[in-house]
Amino acid sequence: YLLTRDPSKFAGFKAPVNMLANVEFYRNAYRIICHSEIQKTCLVRNLEVDNVINIGISFWANETLDFIESLTTDPEDKSNRCSVLDSPNKIKGTEQAVEFCKSQKLEYDLLPPMKHRELMQEMTKRRIFVFMPQVLESYSRTIVEAKMLGCKVATKPHLLGVASEPYFLLSGKALIQKIRERIADAFRTIERLLSPSSTDDS
Repeated sequence: YLLTRDPSKFAGFKAPVNMLANVEFYRNAYRIICHSEIQKTCLVRNLEVDNVINIGISFWANETLDFIESLTTDPEDKSNRCSVLDSPNKIKGTEQAVEFCKSQKLEYDLLPPMKHRELMQEMTKRRIFVFMPQVLESYSRTIVEAKMLGCKVATKPHLLGVASEPYFLLSGKALIQKIRERIADAFRTIERLLSPSSTDDS
């Protein structure tokens, strides 16, 4: 809905009208489903629509959550080193994360692109996950995964959609359980919206 695809470049996440795109598409949608409260806020603020629902979650398969839970350890059991994603995508902020580690005199390891399970196994070894996004992330699954693994996170909360959700304060197995509950709630919401007899106006 923005030509820049990133509302964080504008004060208050409110873009000028000439930067909007596909407005009628969104305004005529039956419902727009968002991953986080801040994503919903940005949509409503920019498009002036009232057909937006926040489910407050992204989706993980049960098997993936089971695997992450099997890796969860207490921060005190981890190495003092930091994990930094070595991403070629500039919006993921690898350079900024490295600069943060250096400025804080933190030892860090760059994690190159790898399969998801391998990444989880690497992240759980280290106490801190450093992630400095350069755009507003509608949710940020990787940050949530780091917290589920029991890692502390150094990041920019104002650029993370999930940070606008109350459960962002949780970590480890408590967070995994909350994620499972929110996913189940989200499926029920979507099923209700898709039901021919649905009268939901939320």
